[in-house]
Amino acid sequence: PYDSAPWEWWNPSNPNHAAGVQTNPDMGGDYDDAVAKAKSFCDTIIAYATPRMMCALALPGNPCEPTGPENDMCIDAISINSLLGGAMDVMSNSTVYNNVDATGEAALSFATMYPCFEDVIGASAPVLNNSVWFSFTGDGNIYAIETTDCDGDEGLEPWDDTQMAVYTGSCAGLTLAGCGEDIDLENNVYNARVTLQTTAGITYYVMVDGFDNNSWNPGAPVSSGNFCLGVTRKAQVSVEELSSSQVFSVYPNPSNGQFAVESNEEITRIEITNLIGEVVFTRDGLKNVKRYNVTEQFAAGVYLVNTFGLNTRSTIKMIVE
Repeated sequence: PYDSAPWEWWNPSNPNHAAGVQTNPDMGGDYDDAVAKAKSFCDTIIAYATPRMMCALALPGNPCEPTGPENDMCIDAISINSLLGGAMDVMSNSTVYNNVDATGEAALSFATMYPCFEDVIGASAPVLNNSVWFSFTGDGNIYAIETTDCDGDEGLEPWDDTQMAVYTGSCAGLTLAGCGEDIDLENNVYNARVTLQTTAGITYYVMVDGFDNNSWNPGAPVSSGNFCLGVTRKAQVSVEELSSSQVFSVYPNPSNGQFAVESNEEITRIEITNLIGEVVFTRDGLKNVKRYNVTEQFAAGVYLVNTFGLNTRSTIKMIVE
């Protein structure tokens, strides 16, 4: 019998000595594989030191690298420019993405940066979970951006449940341009969608967040897994069409900067732009709403209030004095 630990063969205080077990006699007699043990000892040191040296030098493949997807931070957003410019009302589908183990942007404020997210637990604000980022450059068209299950081949578990926010600006200073929750809650379609008028040349950042289902179903996990993005170019609305619908109304109009949007059917989304197409206000994912009070204070000027229902859309010119 010999001692088994490769780093113990040389140690004179090894308890095997007291037991009369030969540990490393003088290279003769009952030689106990000291060379093999020395090699094992060196291998142990290498196995211990190598990963730590790789981490210290930030070498590729080091075990200290984050394990999440490459686009789990805004600065690492993946471009989806190839999905823009398609035929009207025909969805362009992305490749498969994954949000497992994404860390997200912890510094974003709920109230101003993702106000439509609804995975609230208790009295706390929603927490970003498994968030991943994308970017594109606007071309002046209206686009609907949504998460999909890649034609049924993939999907986040459970329930494909996502939330989405779209921003302008830079990763160091983002400005909310659109926010979206469930596409159709009543029919259990939990994918997120944001529809917005883009401005040519402006960079947009899209954050897709996994819904924390524990907020609604105690013990249920955060939605994670594979998903795709679908981008659909939508028809523009001309100024001549602004008064064509009587479904929605805005009052008072003119206003002092605060007003209400009212409808005789459910309102699902409100987007307000100035006359050069810049989005100055958006609320998406509204549910069971027929009146919405816009309390933000708008500067004097002319705006277009785009209101969306389940099957209708209206654009009304509004004047702020």
